[in-house]
Amino acid sequence: MTPKARLTALLALAHLRADKSALMLAKAQGVVDELGRRHRALRDAAHAGTGDISEMVIQDRHDQWREEQLFRLSIAMARAEAQAQPFREAHGRDVARAKVLEKLIAKQSR
Repeated sequence: MTPKARLTALLALAHLRADKSALMLAKAQGVVDELGRRHRALRDAAHAGTGDISEMVIQDRHDQWREEQLFRLSIAMARAEAQAQPFREAHGRDVARAKVLEKLIAKQSR
């Protein structure tokens, strides 16, 4: 096997590896994005105007529940981000590996 053929085979493997790491990253990032969407929806929910005491009590309880949910979602998002970080790093390494091999093949072709 010639050096160029070896590099071409390694490049194909590097692209496969980058595709696999992109898939793993997409799964992890999907969880992060969904948690972020829920957090934004809950945070941006409009307050209803209240007129009497019973509505104000209900609104207060809802606000307390919403604050607790926002806190829980924030913690879940932080955990999901931490779990996704190794996938980001692996994907970055895999893409860089493929680019280095592409440069080596281009250099061999000269």
